Amino acid sequence: MNAIAVTGLGAGYDRTPVLDGVGFDVPTVSTTAILGASGCGKTTLLRLIAGFLRPESGRISVGDRVLSDERTFVPSHRGPWGTSLRTGALFPHRRGGQHHLRAAARPSPARRACAGVLERLSCLV
Repeated sequence: MNAIAVTGLGAGYDRTPVLDGVGFDVPTVSTTAILGASGCGKTTLLRLIAGFLRPESGRISVGDRVLSDERTFVPSHRGPWGTSLRTGALFPHRRGGQHHLRAAARPSPARRACAGVLERLSCLV
């Protein structure tokens, strides 16, 4: 079973097509990168998968759950995952992982371990 399956995905803005017939599978327990030139539709694709935008065509599913097709649309707040937007508009002086840890009142071994992972991931973005 695939963690994410995208089939025949199409989307655009103001009658300008951005994605047309996009399809791929992301296997469970894998790492996937979306690469491409500026303006090729990477962010649009992620917004569609996350449920911020509704596709014009195609199907998006996570496991056995259909998130979007011709009859179904699951918006981001009802989807199967949380969303963390990395933007300097939140707190410009913090890096990505620090946005998640700002509410931690007292350090604990689990928080320190998470902080280390998030800090390393922030370096990759």
